[in-house]
Amino acid sequence: MKNIKKIKAKFITLPLRRKIIISIMLVAVLLIFIAWISMEFIISHNLINEINNAKLANAKDIAERSRDFILTKDAAKLTELYFDEKEQKEDIAYIVFYDEKGKIVAHNLLDSKKEDLHRHVWTDKSSRSSIISFRRFMDKPVWAIDIPIIEENVYIGTLCIGFYKEYIDVVLNRIRLLAIGLLCIGAIITFFLSLFLTRIIVEPIEKIAETARKIGKGELKIRIKAQTKDEIGMLAEEFNNMAKNLQERDRKLTESAKEIKISSKKLSNRVDELERFHRLIVGREIKMIELKKEIKRLKSKRENE
Repeated sequence: MKNIKKIKAKFITLPLRRKIIISIMLVAVLLIFIAWISMEFIISHNLINEINNAKLANAKDIAERSRDFILTKDAAKLTELYFDEKEQKEDIAYIVFYDEKGKIVAHNLLDSKKEDLHRHVWTDKSSRSSIISFRRFMDKPVWAIDIPIIEENVYIGTLCIGFYKEYIDVVLNRIRLLAIGLLCIGAIITFFLSLFLTRIIVEPIEKIAETARKIGKGELKIRIKAQTKDEIGMLAEEFNNMAKNLQERDRKLTESAKEIKISSKKLSNRVDELERFHRLIVGREIKMIELKKEIKRLKSKRENE
């Protein structure tokens, strides 16, 4: 829990550009993981089932083409047919036909003893329906298909065909490699797409932030060019309106300051006039007082004479 909080706190401090890229890449990784799991599920179920059906159809086709030779028990023709099939299809490990008594009638393997074939290929042939199983043949894994041959409700024998699993694995691995390549291409496209989307989203926000810094320094005439009509464009318009309002307020404050300065100057001039008038009045009063004192002195002098 503490580690999650630390990661969250560190993520919050990252620049917006990195946050967007990391978020998109995390979503891409999650989608790629889900796609990989889905692909493995499809391969492990649908594709393998389709391959099994294809191999079963192939085995039934071989059984159908060898039916006439089986009914006539023409071992030479059966052997020739089985060898031709193996030459044409490298993924065939063996083709063996057992009669109703469990004896080998024909096969396509050179220098193989019947005991070895019986040990590696033979299973319980009591089933009257096709059986698909996994077994080992000559120390190699094979998909084994046992097809009972029935003619007029009479069991004639069993045709056993084995397909090397490594050839099936090659096909599956090719599909996996193709899927991995597509996923890698998708991851690369996602990365560059994240860079492109980040540029589209972040650059307008960075321009708005730069404009806000310039407005904070007093450059109120600067404006943002809103190139989109989305939320970022609306934010840019709001910043422009804010800058316009600040510029208008600054103009009014400047005009008010000028008016205050003019009024202050007028008031200062008025004060100067009042001070001059006051000095004039005071001077006159002083002179009147001195004149009165002089008159009084003169009267006193005359009375004494």
